[in-house]
Amino acid sequence: MKPVCDAWLIESLAELRDHAAATGLTELAEHLGEAIDLAHLEIAAQQDANAYAQSCQKGPEYHVVRAE
Repeated sequence: MKPVCDAWLIESLAELRDHAAATGLTELAEHLGEAIDLAHLEIAAQQDANAYAQSCQKGPEYHVVRAE
């Protein structure tokens, strides 16, 4: 089985966060936002920029790497 694309995971968390916020689940939305931040940090720590861009079939334009 292929690993799940990192960008897809982050996009899914963002959709869940947006839905939670839109339905008044503000604490859940906040925690999902924190989960997105954590996902970015862990992915960046595990993979260098080239390997990260190649890990997703969609290509590097779907990857967001945040510097903090």
